[in-house]
Order: sequence, then C-alpha cells, then structure tokens
Amino acid sequence: MVVTIEGRVLSREDQGAKDAIRLVLAARLLPRSPGGRDAQDLPATPQRVRVNVPVEQDRPGMAEGATVRLDARLMPPAPPMLPGSYDFARAAWFQGLAATGRALKINSDARYRFERGVDPAFTLPGLDMATQMILDLC
Repeated sequence: MVVTIEGRVLSREDQGAKDAIRLVLAARLLPRSPGGRDAQDLPATPQRVRVNVPVEQDRPGMAEGATVRLDARLMPPAPPMLPGSYDFARAAWFQGLAATGRALKINSDARYRFERGVDPAFTLPGLDMATQMILDLC
C-alpha cells in the first residue's frame, strides 16, 4: 500500500551493499486528501516504521531526530516462507515495527534548510531574537 507518512527519524543505518539507507521512524500516516474518508481510519498514535531510502534520495538533513515526510510503499512484516524458517514478523513485533517498506518520494523539513543554506547553528540566536521581539511588543 502506498501511503504518505510523516515522522521523526529514530535511527539511521547505511546499507552499502543494497545502495540504500535504512530509517526507523516514529511516524503518523497522513490522509491522501484533507478531510477525506480515509482520515477517520488512520491511527492517532505514531507507529514505528522501517523504510529503505535509495542512496540517490539521501539528504544531509536526514539524521536522527530530523522530521521527514515521504511517500512510501509499506507492507506488514513478512511471516516465515517455510515452517521453521526465519520469522521476520516475530522479530519485527519484538522491535516494535508496525510496517516495513521503501521510500518513493521524500520531503523533509531539514532538506529545505540545507538547500537554502540556512545555518542550523542560528537556531538559538534566532530564538533569543524572537523572544526579545515578543517581550518588546508585550
């Protein structure tokens, strides 16, 4: 199922042999259309989701703690193919993973900052400036 998800990156792992980056997200599913019928059926709490991102779509801002929004093809964890073989669904349950999949399109908040050249070290001075402006107005 192809869905739009938004969440915080909990962990990032390079998968060099697969030309992919593996992200574990605390993610919410977003409705395909605002106020649409599908919005009622979405879980309200964030779910842990593991997504493989192609190396070509990797961005410098996709580090742990970053917020990302992406379209992904998600599937429930796969059960064993043969009786007695490796049971990924069981392992995923103990890891707290609700779904696994592959990213199709990425839109991260951090991506916009890096592409525009905004300095992330300016966050605290900017916060001080905003606080002072609020104090001056009140």
